[in-house]
Amino acid sequence: MGTYLLVFKSDNKDQIIKHIKSFKNWAKIKEDVWCINTSLNSKSIRDNFTSLLKEGQDLFFVINVKIQQKERK
Repeated sequence: MGTYLLVFKSDNKDQIIKHIKSFKNWAKIKEDVWCINTSLNSKSIRDNFTSLLKEGQDLFFVINVKIQQKERK
């Protein structure tokens, strides 16, 4: 499982948010910034949203958020 930050700008915001909420684990950061936790990779997530985006008009970024823990001594 990985945590991904989704950042988008689109006139189709309602459908994109509805699709984000279809993932089991999600969190709203700001209106157009969300996090999801999924076993999909960045490319698969992007491809999963492509049908909701207008080519050349909408923006959609997927960023893998890796959390590193310090080793205990």
